[in-house]
Amino acid sequence: MRRCAYFLCCMMIAGTAWSSQITVTGEVSGVWSTDTVSVTGDLYVLSGQTLTIQPGVEVLFTGPFDLNVQGLLTAVGTPADSIIFSRSRPSEESRWSGIRFDSADGSSLLQYCRLEWAKNSGASPDVRGGAVWINRCSPTISHCLIINNYSHNESYNGAGGGICLNEDSDAVIEYCTITLNQSDSGGGICVGAGCHGIIRYCRIESNEAYHAGGGIYVAAGAESSIYGNTIISNSSEGYGGGGINLWSATWLYGTTSDIHDNLIANNSATDAGGGIYSRYDASVMYDNTIISNSAAQGGGLYVLTFSDLPPIFFNSIVWGNNAQLGHQILLDPSMGSTATISYCTVLGGWLGPGIIDQYPDFVDTLLGDYRLNWGSPCIDLGAPELSYFDPDSTRADIGIGYFDQSAPVRILLTPHSPSVQVPSEGGDFSYTMRAVNISGLPQQVAVWCDATMPNGQSFGPVFGPVQVDVPAEVTLTRMRTQIVPAAAPAGAYSFNAYAAIGADTSKDSFTFVKRGNGIRIGVSGGWINTGEEFLPIPVVSSTSSLQAGGFVLHGASPNPFNARTVIRFNLPEASQVRLEVFDASGRTITLPVAAASNQQMEAGSHEIAFDGALLPSGVYLYRLWVGAKATTAKMVLIK
Repeated sequence: MRRCAYFLCCMMIAGTAWSSQITVTGEVSGVWSTDTVSVTGDLYVLSGQTLTIQPGVEVLFTGPFDLNVQGLLTAVGTPADSIIFSRSRPSEESRWSGIRFDSADGSSLLQYCRLEWAKNSGASPDVRGGAVWINRCSPTISHCLIINNYSHNESYNGAGGGICLNEDSDAVIEYCTITLNQSDSGGGICVGAGCHGIIRYCRIESNEAYHAGGGIYVAAGAESSIYGNTIISNSSEGYGGGGINLWSATWLYGTTSDIHDNLIANNSATDAGGGIYSRYDASVMYDNTIISNSAAQGGGLYVLTFSDLPPIFFNSIVWGNNAQLGHQILLDPSMGSTATISYCTVLGGWLGPGIIDQYPDFVDTLLGDYRLNWGSPCIDLGAPELSYFDPDSTRADIGIGYFDQSAPVRILLTPHSPSVQVPSEGGDFSYTMRAVNISGLPQQVAVWCDATMPNGQSFGPVFGPVQVDVPAEVTLTRMRTQIVPAAAPAGAYSFNAYAAIGADTSKDSFTFVKRGNGIRIGVSGGWINTGEEFLPIPVVSSTSSLQAGGFVLHGASPNPFNARTVIRFNLPEASQVRLEVFDASGRTITLPVAAASNQQMEAGSHEIAFDGALLPSGVYLYRLWVGAKATTAKMVLIK
């Protein structure tokens, strides 16, 4: 961060532009690049003026003051050096009042900022907007952490504990984490009357609403495009909508929202709509996964509307939700409520075209990966119209995302933490990697991992390449750990995995952030990747032999077998012999008989009996070690 700065503070300046701390109040503009800005009164960026805040600056408020923006505010940090807006002391008295964009320049930008401990509890409209209030303008808020903010008064006029779009605003909120905020309506985000918010690729988690919309509230006369978000563990009292509350009043204002490709999970409402509450709203909702939400009524989806004003709901999973009345979906009968629901997976079923009642089969629910496993009944069973086909030109899948069928083997990455942060001194992260053979034939595939550096260049590979034989219709699963050294440059990275068969390459990625630079000893050192290895699988039939490292493996006979088979091989000289057996995913199983467990055998012909009486039917792989050399083959157990 640069330590010299140019700034203008018309009312008061304490310190100089070259100091590590300045104190400001009143009208402000220019550039802040000092370490700390201490705010002792309300701040104003007037129309026609510009305030620029550079990476690493901490803006600390000494009391309930706000930053009012009528001109242009540009606060752009970096992934490793964010801008912080916070209180100066850990006390209620020093909580500040947020950033308030009022008819501001539409180019205003908050990026890689952290906004925390703001509080508004006065009369309306001042109470609205915990950390950010947006009125008659359209700033962009991107890659920000908005945490522990508050908007509430005794009349329950609070709105948007994290962010409030107040009136006639079209703001973009993207790639943000919005968590642990509280408000009356819209614990995380409130979209007010006359507004069109774009809310995309955000993580909206553990926010609380005292009235409606734990995660997001869309008010009467408002509409939003809400897509690609993870909306989890939010809660709502009053009118409900633990994840999202849509109260657009379509019949009066003609407003609707577009809600798609969102994971809506583990939200709760004391009244109705644990996942989504749709009230007099004819929005279109599709490609969502709504799972494990709870409410008194309509655990997954609750609809209250006129019979001729139905919301449209398709290509979505509604599963594992809980309620006293209507676990998955409830259409409130008081107004003759209806909804157009089709091509969905609904636990317990539902009347409508294309509805199925089968477990969706997710990749890893424990790690929050709700993508579909190969073989899921939700693949290729979405709406059959061409406009809803997946990008790989197959029929649409049901739920978030889609299963890419463009390559015979697909690679999947699941990080073990939703947000991977590596400290400046270096550290590690764990992940699960899956190679999924979606073809009907065994495939030999090259598997490797690399990292995309903050400057966009590739580094690595950090794992592999290894040649892996993946049996037909089999998923190989490996848990691994990547060490990132202190010398790695600070910034945002992409961690990538690949599976290549000729010209067909599958790729999957997740992002991580490396904090400030540590001791520079060279970028290339210290990138160590450890964990479970992939197992190459050359296949030997029961009638052929494989020569490997001087010994000859004749294979298992009989093969297929029922309970018992014999593995035959020839040794050219006395050797140490060991037998290992794996299931079709490549994981080691316990041998029913400890046959050839590191035994010394003489030169000549040998047999090892294998007893599979305690194993289920299926394909098994066995690896025969002779000294330091090994070969692997396949046998089939049929009972």
